[in-house]
Amino acid sequence: VPSMPIVSNGCETLERHYFGEDVYAIKVDCDAMTPTIGVNSICLCNPHINPSNNDIVHYSYGDQNGIARYVLSEDGINTILAPENTKNYSPIFVSWDSEIKLKMVKIFRIEQDL
Repeated sequence: VPSMPIVSNGCETLERHYFGEDVYAIKVDCDAMTPTIGVNSICLCNPHINPSNNDIVHYSYGDQNGIARYVLSEDGINTILAPENTKNYSPIFVSWDSEIKLKMVKIFRIEQDL
């Protein structure tokens, strides 16, 4: 399987591998989603499945790229990209009227610590 370039947001390094039908895998090199997703875990992502509130997603927002829990704000308008490890990482707040486009892909399978 051909490798795609490594992308980083300063917290997670994700190596992407494509599996056809746009499904791809990312290897996690960060503890931002610990304990749910550990370092060296492999996450399978499918851009054809729309993420729902509280799903774990692979996101792209401006020059940031990573994985987080997608949380819709109480008003149902704004988005929060929340890490599980809140001791070391802060959430990203995305306003509905942001000029920067948020892209999210649902993670549908996690293989821990491979």
